[in-house]
Parts: sequence; C-alpha cells; structure tokens
Amino acid sequence: MTNTQIQQLQACSHAIGGALRLNNNSTHSASHTARQTYSLLSTEHSLNTTTHTTLCSFLIAKCKAINKVLYKEHSNEVCIQAKRLDAYHISHALAGGSTKQLVQAAEFVPLPMSINTIDGTGKLLTSPNQVREETHLYWKKLYRCQLVLDMEKPWLLTKSVNKVHDHVKANPFQWPRKVSLIDYCALMRKGNARPSPGPDGMEKWCVKSLSDYSLTPVLELHNYMMANSCFPGNIKDMYLTMFHKQGLRTDLNNWRGLMISNFLANSPMTWLNHLLTLYIATNHILPDMQVTTQQGVQMCDLTSFLAGMLMWANHHKTTVYALK
Repeated sequence: MTNTQIQQLQACSHAIGGALRLNNNSTHSASHTARQTYSLLSTEHSLNTTTHTTLCSFLIAKCKAINKVLYKEHSNEVCIQAKRLDAYHISHALAGGSTKQLVQAAEFVPLPMSINTIDGTGKLLTSPNQVREETHLYWKKLYRCQLVLDMEKPWLLTKSVNKVHDHVKANPFQWPRKVSLIDYCALMRKGNARPSPGPDGMEKWCVKSLSDYSLTPVLELHNYMMANSCFPGNIKDMYLTMFHKQGLRTDLNNWRGLMISNFLANSPMTWLNHLLTLYIATNHILPDMQVTTQQGVQMCDLTSFLAGMLMWANHHKTTVYALK
C-alpha cells in the first residue's frame, strides 16, 4: 500500500530518525540524507527556541507530525485501492466474469473492532464502548421512520389504474380472516423450513412437527392477533444481525442489517401475504411482467424480455427508451 506521497513521507521520517540518533550520539554512523536533515533542523530550531527548549524535543515533534500525515495518507490510499478493487469486481461480474469475489465465503463474519464515525469526519473509533454507541446510533438513524411527503400522484388517475380500482371495489379483499388447522399446517409447509429463530427461541420446524392438540394454542394465538390487530407482550421484538457487503469494514455504510423476528410475529404476516398473493393473481392487479409479489414470475423472465428487446432494437437500428 504505497504511492509517491507515502514514499516521500517515509523517507522524511527515516531521515529525522537518523537525525535524532545523531543528536544523541554524534559519532553514530548515519546516511548523507540524515546528516543534511540534522543540519537543516538544527538551524531551524536555533531560529525559534520558544516552542521547544531542546533540539531533541523539536526533532521528536517533527517526527510525530510527519507520522500523523503518513498515517492519514496511508489510510486514504487504502480506501482508494479498496474502492478501485470493488469497482473492478463489479464491472468484471457485469461483463460476464465470476461473481465469487462479490460473495463472503467465510462461515462467520466477525463484527468490526474499529469503525469510522458517521459524521463524515473519518475519525477512527477503537474503544469498545465508542464502537457500540456509534453502531447503535447508525442503525437507529437508518431504521428510523421516514416522514412521508404529501405529493401529487397523477399516475393513480390513469385509465388502467381506474379500471383496477373499480374491479377491486366490486370485489374487495376480506380481512381479517381466521385460518383453520388444515390451512395453518399447509402454511407451515411453505417457504424456508428452518429460518433463523428469533428472540423467543420458537423455531418453525418445531411448530410444524407438533400434533394437532399441541398446535391448537399456537393457532388460537395466531387468530387472536389477526382478529384484534394486536401483538401481545414482546412478540414484535427482533434481533439485528450485521453482514459485511463490500469495501472497508470500518465503514458502517458497507454493512447490511438483517432483522430476525419471532415466529409468532411472522405467522400473521405470512397468512396475509398468502391471501393477498391469491387475491392479486385472481383479480389481475399486477402487470404480467412485474417480478415482486407475483407467483410464477422470476427475475430471469424480466431480464430475458429486456435482452430480447435490446436484440430487436439493435437488429432494426431503432432507439428504445426505458423508464426506470
């Protein structure tokens, strides 16, 4: 990790170190650069002896000042090379290369022992208490509820949206809707069979293996939360897990947060999403090419459609504009 500026600062630091050894022992063998530096700094100190009374303290102060600049320059060079390497990996993957460099292959991602402040000053925090408080402040600001601006939405007045609005108004979505034991067992068989357990320690695979008699209290609590729109106790408490994405580990912007919630808090949301997915598909609310929240459509379908459109535009030499 070096550049021209770092090399010059390192040479200057070594020269002052040699000058400091000459000051302690004049018979000490030193390089020609160190002797020149000693002569120049001795003359500079003799012109101003108010700040440092001795030449030794003056040389030590000069060495400390240069080392601070050297540390800052080294940190900047590390950041520049890390960003350049990330940009290379991304461009290489977009060009059809391997994406292994974009994935963390380690089984465990350790949390950063030192981080930069989020105020933009770049100050490095190493104390455990400071790291914890700064990390807590970062995630608190990130997950804070954002104010929704009152703005005009002219796209909601288009002909297609009004058509969907009239169709949905004639056939509204029924909620809340209690779930039966058979439907609840079928719901447990969908999705990830072994998600990470939340603070309550209740795991999905354990609930799915319960008998009908043991599953009844869980089902009753599920129906109670839906009927009353209430999550009793601390059911909505969650764990926050951090995963490193790319770049420097000391920059909190390069970490992704994953909230792990309780099974009982996810259960009503899963039932609601299941009913909404069927309702949206039955009433043709979403466009055919929309990927999110639509069954039977994957991201590869959209990319294949865009690739075909690009091929057609290149073949017919026609400019196509895409609104993102």
